[in-house]
Amino acid sequence: MFGRVIYPKGEMPESVGRAVVQVVKEDKSFGRSMNSDKKGNYVISKLPPGKYNVYVIGKGGQTFKGKVELKKNKRLDFKLKPYEENR
Repeated sequence: MFGRVIYPKGEMPESVGRAVVQVVKEDKSFGRSMNSDKKGNYVISKLPPGKYNVYVIGKGGQTFKGKVELKKNKRLDFKLKPYEENR
């Protein structure tokens, strides 16, 4: 799984460096996390196929949470929302 973390800000989205990207298999048997680089790019390798809960947290409290089903290596870009919108 790989992609980019951004924060939609006006017409030009902002890259979110050092965001925490965490994936946890739905049955909680497996999980992994990674920080995005300064351009918002991340790579989490060797994930077994399955359904995952995904959590992304930016340095300013922006968040994303959702579910994804992985069958193979897949690009997933995340647009973060202010913390209050995900409550």
